[in-house]
Amino acid sequence: MESTLTELVIRYGYLMVAAGVMFEGDATLATASFLAHRGYLSLPIVMWVAGGSSMVINQFYFWIGRKQGLKRLHHTGTRPFLHTVKTWAKKRSVWLVLTSRFVFGFRIAISIACGAVGMSALAYFVSDLVGAIIWSLSIGLFGYAIGEMARLFVADMRPYEWPIVFGLIGLIVLGEWYRQRITSQPIKLFE
Repeated sequence: MESTLTELVIRYGYLMVAAGVMFEGDATLATASFLAHRGYLSLPIVMWVAGGSSMVINQFYFWIGRKQGLKRLHHTGTRPFLHTVKTWAKKRSVWLVLTSRFVFGFRIAISIACGAVGMSALAYFVSDLVGAIIWSLSIGLFGYAIGEMARLFVADMRPYEWPIVFGLIGLIVLGEWYRQRITSQPIKLFE
């Protein structure tokens, strides 16, 4: 089984990173960076793919917000926090975009809200690009550091590689479950 997993990661690893980042970015990037530390992937390519994929999905939601966002945001009965995000997007849109990847569970809402309130497409793109660079560098280096710390504690880490990977993938699943749970409940953001 281990050799099959290794072959899958070597063959489709970057595609897995691109797809995974669109659902749960932090855990996907940290896992891929750990695998880069172990020599299965290239860390710079992992960070480029993750940053680029997160920009693609953010741009998609921004343009949804631009085309339909105000209609969707006016119907926030089941998601009152979107109203708060919309209010903040009017006042601090650039800062929200820069930090959206670090505000767990709100990246999509922030992108839609920025489009809905009429943020300039160029300002959004530049803010999103800078945010993607900061995010991919910080989380990518964090995942790589997990690999280095594990190596320092365990001389022969080979038998533990895949359990660590599955643990990090478990974080992806839990993160997505939590994101779904948090966005379906009325909460106040920044208040």
